[in-house]
Amino acid sequence: KVDIVMLSFLTTPDNVGVYALAHTLIQKGLIFRGAVSTSLFPYYTKKYIVDKPSLLNLSKHTVLVVLPLIVVIIPVVMFIEPIIIGVVGSAFSASGEVFSILAFYVLFSYGVIPWGLALQTTNNEKYILVILIFTAFLNIGLNLLFFSKYGVIGVAYSTLVVAITHFMLLTVTVKKLVSHVNRV
Repeated sequence: KVDIVMLSFLTTPDNVGVYALAHTLIQKGLIFRGAVSTSLFPYYTKKYIVDKPSLLNLSKHTVLVVLPLIVVIIPVVMFIEPIIIGVVGSAFSASGEVFSILAFYVLFSYGVIPWGLALQTTNNEKYILVILIFTAFLNIGLNLLFFSKYGVIGVAYSTLVVAITHFMLLTVTVKKLVSHVNRV
């Protein structure tokens, strides 16, 4: 929502509408994220009471969570622009390009689930908080930078870069914590 608020100050209502349509459609793809996370939480909690997080298992779980999404997202991205034109009209055709970029944000948003759960279930939530605060400020800065260079589509790229950064920071944090446990 920060993206839309920022755009409302930076550009025209028409451009905000183009972004908001794509953003709203993408948010529908995140509906199941909470359910996936909630369903995996007991497994991770039980597993990490006995054992430390396994990087291999976390990577496998990431693939298992993301792979079905790829199968869904690819055809949707291929046909989103004609669908948007057919449903809401050609005035919003640019939403298709924004949607195509934000679709990859969905992959990373689901991909962080195992890594975030590994931190949560090992009492390392403080790292999640620090990462979220950092990526929130990064999002604001990149939105301003990318919008000034690329317009509305730049805000979509900014969101994707922030999602990738969030994913990378979580995985690196878990890897460092696991390697630290192995040394003790």
